[in-house]
Amino acid sequence: RRLPARKSHLVPTRRCRPCLHLRGPRSSGTTPGLVIAGLDSSVPRPTLDPAIDIRPGTDVDDVWQRFEIFEALHHSMQICNPMTSSELDEVIEATEPDAGHHVVDMACGYGEVLFRLAAQHDINGTGVDLSPWMIASAVEQASRRAPHARLQWMLGEARDYFPVHASDIAVCIGAEWVWHDFSGTAKALAARLAPGGAVVIGAARLHTAADADRVRSERGVVETIDDQRALLATHGLVPVHRVDPDDAGWDAYLARTAQAAADWAVAYPGPRADRWIEEQADWQAARERDRDVIGWSLWIARASTIVSA
Repeated sequence: RRLPARKSHLVPTRRCRPCLHLRGPRSSGTTPGLVIAGLDSSVPRPTLDPAIDIRPGTDVDDVWQRFEIFEALHHSMQICNPMTSSELDEVIEATEPDAGHHVVDMACGYGEVLFRLAAQHDINGTGVDLSPWMIASAVEQASRRAPHARLQWMLGEARDYFPVHASDIAVCIGAEWVWHDFSGTAKALAARLAPGGAVVIGAARLHTAADADRVRSERGVVETIDDQRALLATHGLVPVHRVDPDDAGWDAYLARTAQAAADWAVAYPGPRADRWIEEQADWQAARERDRDVIGWSLWIARASTIVSA
């Protein structure tokens, strides 16, 4: 499967779950990934536990290959984006979780959000991701980190999953490409939410230090914090909290991906591992170019309980 041509560097894409980087491509509704013919046979595939719900239409052989790059760059971390551990705890606290809550994490990655929630409350959690590497790891970790929690894991496209129960908390961090953009993500999560429930959306936006008019004239439209706030309101979501990871968070995240790629190359040397190192260097270069242009925010917003007459 080939991907469309690379789009603007101002369109952030992610494929880990969260993984967020500053280069294209972004496909139309399908997960971005880099395809190189043939998975290196020296790279062992984790076992897909029978407990994993493989969603209809998921080409498992295809996604093993497409997501090897993201595994290579993120296998050593649980938080695959610019957030710190304390910032993630702040986000979770702001959702006001409680026992019995139904939580869905779209593009859940290694399941860190659900594990932290389950450690605090007796939730019903569902994690959905298209990376078999990540879902397999989440299931393996669940037996140790949340052995008695009510968690289920699904391999497939998040956009096609609608929970049986309306969610009290719906999460999508760093994966707005699933629904094309921030607005599409807000709309999709709102549609899966119970009245008064909370959404968490982590997405790129214009850096607070950037000159919006200059950036727009030189590079095109980039959403600001105010733009994203207005888009949430459009979909009946009222912001209650926001966390803004800083530039140091970005730098630390990219340093982790560089180290992960280097470690992967030691464990599985060859042309593919060399390619992943080159890709990570591209991410780093894009970050340096856009350092003063792209920022990142995590929004916590609640579904409005106001009913129009």
